[in-house]
Amino acid sequence: MTRKQLAIPVVFVLLGAVLMLPNLGRRSLWSDEAGTALYARTILTHGIPIAFDGVNVPHSSDFNSDLVLVKLPWLPYYITAGSFAAIGVDAFSARLPFVLFSLGTIGLFWFMAHKLFACRRAAVVSTLILVLSTAFLLYSRQCRYYAPCIFFTLLSMSAYPTLSLQSKRSLVLFIVAMVGVFHSNYLVFFCLAGAWLVDFLAFDRSTGKAQTGLIAAMLIAVMTLPWLVYAECFSRIAGDSQFDSASHMARLFVGYYMKLNWLCLLPAVFAIALPLLIFYKTPDGWKVHVWPCRMLMFFAVYIALLAVF
Repeated sequence: MTRKQLAIPVVFVLLGAVLMLPNLGRRSLWSDEAGTALYARTILTHGIPIAFDGVNVPHSSDFNSDLVLVKLPWLPYYITAGSFAAIGVDAFSARLPFVLFSLGTIGLFWFMAHKLFACRRAAVVSTLILVLSTAFLLYSRQCRYYAPCIFFTLLSMSAYPTLSLQSKRSLVLFIVAMVGVFHSNYLVFFCLAGAWLVDFLAFDRSTGKAQTGLIAAMLIAVMTLPWLVYAECFSRIAGDSQFDSASHMARLFVGYYMKLNWLCLLPAVFAIALPLLIFYKTPDGWKVHVWPCRMLMFFAVYIALLAVF
């Protein structure tokens, strides 16, 4: 890739920085952000997130009998603690690392779009839509798991198409991405893993992909299962799940999708436009583009699982 081509994602990252960084620490941390900051401060003194910093105690359902946080994985809290240790404890330092994750997301998104569309103009338009998305900017500026989840999810999407035993780079990136998603929010991890499983069963049931996926799954399990057992996540998931029946699941899906469109109109545009791209006419008749079908099914499964959990 030439310097001129590299300049494009750099410009988008700089534009994202201009939109995300100003007045980053001006507003106080809201309640969930404050919880992240509280646990991060206890990491600096105890090494692990403890539910008491000498003054404040968060919601009682967040921690176990030893006052150790178990409701959510610890990666966002260690990210915040690292920032506190490096540049001090305030709202700006709490939010800064999550903005950096989002800036990385912008660069990664451009490279993925450029590779997918094989068209610089399409990549530019796609990335511009992302950078100017109000929802993306809002979640990027918060001291929560949102930005790491977005980044690692996108990283998994960039690695999955070339996932094989012959491509160690893709295998390592996919494992890192999935472990990163898990340790940001394990519910998002299960939804993402479910979407990848459906994609594999529907479109890519090759022996090589199956073997690679099995190896990746075992390595991911080694780096995630201990925390699941310690935090008793399986019983927590069963208790929090909203699934009752197929019709109830359908209502949850529609309701969740409407909430997404309330935040940002683009999901509705995506759902309307993508089916129009599936079919195309050739001299031999109508044919089907595979990748729009895969994208539509992937996000439908992903959103459905998010709605249930």
